[in-house]
Amino acid sequence: AEAYPVHNITLNTYHATIQAAINEVEATTVTEATTFVINVAPGEYVENLVINKITHTKSYEITGTAGTTLKGTVRVNSNSTYYDSTLLINGIGFVDNTPATGNAFIVFGNDGATRYASNITIEDCTFTGTNQLDWGLEPISASGVKNITIKN
Repeated sequence: AEAYPVHNITLNTYHATIQAAINEVEATTVTEATTFVINVAPGEYVENLVINKITHTKSYEITGTAGTTLKGTVRVNSNSTYYDSTLLINGIGFVDNTPATGNAFIVFGNDGATRYASNITIEDCTFTGTNQLDWGLEPISASGVKNITIKN
């Protein structure tokens, strides 16, 4: 299984896709605050990722290295009122987004209540592509996000 390119360092498991690693985290029960570190090997990943459970006990670090590209989107569906969870997306090159994948590369939403993704960091990521809509390329769309940092 070590031949798979996506490594959940926290659980020491390997996956063929980034979403499979995220799904494993969502299915894992923890009783204390845990940061799940997912390292993504260089290569192109054609996936639309969905993160559904950012709670007070689970935080995510999704990190790529030079040559790691995602052709698709990351959707964070917020369902937590807790503000101590974190999400770090680091070192991913986002490429070739189209309106069919939701227009923005990274999309944060809420459930219509007072539930927000919080403590979000987007670091050392690139956004490259063409958008067929009138307003151009939209790297991030955030609705109901608290404490978001974007840095290079």
